[in-house]
Amino acid sequence: MKYYLIGIKGTGMSALANILVDLGHDVKGVDYDKKFFTEATFRKKIVCENFENYILKDNYFYIIGNAFKLSDITKKIIEGGYNYQHYSMFLETFFKMEKIGISGSHGKTTTTCFAGTILKEYANILIGDGTGLGNKNAKYFLFEACEYQNNFWKYGFDYLVILNIDYDHPDFFKNEGEYLNSFQKAALNSNVLIYNYDDNNLKKIIHSKKFSFGFDLESDLVIQQSDGQLILSFCDEKYVIDFPFYGRHLCYDFAAAFLLSYIVLKDINYVLEKAKGVYLPRRRFQEFVSKDMVLINDYAHHPTEINALYNAVNLKYPN
Repeated sequence: MKYYLIGIKGTGMSALANILVDLGHDVKGVDYDKKFFTEATFRKKIVCENFENYILKDNYFYIIGNAFKLSDITKKIIEGGYNYQHYSMFLETFFKMEKIGISGSHGKTTTTCFAGTILKEYANILIGDGTGLGNKNAKYFLFEACEYQNNFWKYGFDYLVILNIDYDHPDFFKNEGEYLNSFQKAALNSNVLIYNYDDNNLKKIIHSKKFSFGFDLESDLVIQQSDGQLILSFCDEKYVIDFPFYGRHLCYDFAAAFLLSYIVLKDINYVLEKAKGVYLPRRRFQEFVSKDMVLINDYAHHPTEINALYNAVNLKYPN
């Protein structure tokens, strides 16, 4: 099959392009001519055109990125009668296997990266830093499910993780109540919900089959942190895991990935072994160190995220 991606340099679209190539498809796309960090992730077979020289052809199926819903090229595709789908709907219809969505206001990319490390042998994986891994024998599709414009309403989840609910995207959601209701509707589209018990908004989410994680002792999976290790207590067992990362927010992200993987695979020894290899995605506490300077590149762009990053830097570099 031949696919043509509109906005192929976007974080989700570039990851999808890589998955499609891994699965044996021909992939082209179009985007702005300027440099994007995601281009470094492109498989060699991917062809990227720019908006000055693209050509629409009948033999391609067009996938329209969320940022290009109202663009001129999208109008041409629709009016020209070409076969197309928008990004979210394509993910829902193309991936027939069980769907594992990672949602929340913060931490989606890191949690998907952590969970993808554990589930790599069993899943197609779409991470919001441009990383996409296709597996022809995949049983699961693990992906970020973004709430913006209620895009995650389009998915039917077998498993849904909600990391936190912290009012965001005020250009679309009129108030905090509308934002919370968006997550509630997404939760009801899932068979199993995994959520952060420490988040007061998430305690309001109604679901018939849910599992929680958090530092609160009432959580199903209880987190403790001590001297570079996490102690995770679940089902009357304690698991001690080396954890080289800094910041409470990353403890939540890892705990979510760990609990999800255990519930999905039901093989604790496998999960423990694969969890040793977790790493941070691109632009998440990415450090460049010289003799007398440390430069940290991080995508934090919400007040809560900036505060979490600030606290993590102070933990690692207290002086």
